[in-house]
Amino acid sequence: MLVLCKGTSHALVIATNPETGIQYATRAGPSVGAKQGLSIEGPLGYIYAQSGVFDESFRDPPSKVRDVQHVGTLNVSLTKTAAMMQEFAKETNSNRNSYLGFAMNSNSYAFTFVQSLGFQRPSPAPVDAPGWDNGYISKRLSYVPTK
Repeated sequence: MLVLCKGTSHALVIATNPETGIQYATRAGPSVGAKQGLSIEGPLGYIYAQSGVFDESFRDPPSKVRDVQHVGTLNVSLTKTAAMMQEFAKETNSNRNSYLGFAMNSNSYAFTFVQSLGFQRPSPAPVDAPGWDNGYISKRLSYVPTK
């Protein structure tokens, strides 16, 4: 199962193995303050993406998630989904797109990732998500069919 969530300040995508309950997530935020050694572009830096096991050690942990929007079900393993999250995060970080608050941000990252999996970009619900309709899918992702 794949869900799009709104944490305290960032949208994130969470995948759950329905048999084990193990969850894996991906999210993005501004690079400023995210990690030492990152170069800064613009006042908030660039979009810095992360993926990992979704537990209380994750940057936006389960205890901070406010709203959940079910997106759909992927017919692949959680391991494969985690690999796609990691690849999307790595590609995003290599692009070094400026973090623009209400345009290119955590919402644009999360909604574009969902779209990269073949789902329609969902309309944000139940809360507004500025920047949700921005972002593009890189043709360099191995799991996105080229047209």
